[in-house]
Amino acid sequence: MVAIAHEDNENLVRIYIKGAPEVIVPKCHEHLDKHGEKSGFDENEKHNVLVEIMQKKMTTLAMRPIAFSYVDVSIHEFNELKKSTQSFTSKDSIANIFHGQIFLGIVALRDPLREGVKQSIEFAKKGGVTVRLISGDNIDTAKAYAVDCGILSKEKL
Repeated sequence: MVAIAHEDNENLVRIYIKGAPEVIVPKCHEHLDKHGEKSGFDENEKHNVLVEIMQKKMTTLAMRPIAFSYVDVSIHEFNELKKSTQSFTSKDSIANIFHGQIFLGIVALRDPLREGVKQSIEFAKKGGVTVRLISGDNIDTAKAYAVDCGILSKEKL
């Protein structure tokens, strides 16, 4: 999260938020259209972002999606949020910021497998070791990585 005082209005603070699309997108009620104008963000559009774009075009290809949004608050609201969240360190209170966001977009990052990972997994399997992947990633991303490195076969998905 980043908060920036608005240059055209000294009484306004813009809070930029990044995070998991499945957390960010449902909290957005508007998005910026192709002309940079605010536009409604209905359930069909949210579904398109989360399923058609994130799931089908990112996570299943072993990519880690990150969503970006922002919300404008008055300087008074910002100072109250800062106080009530112990300078934005309390997760429960920070959830208040997440309502009424403007969706900016989604990007995906891909971490390539390190050299030798596939060979190490193959060697371990030949030695009778059952290899497991432990990940905090989206389940589709984790499955795609498991296939890429040889832990799972596409047939076993």
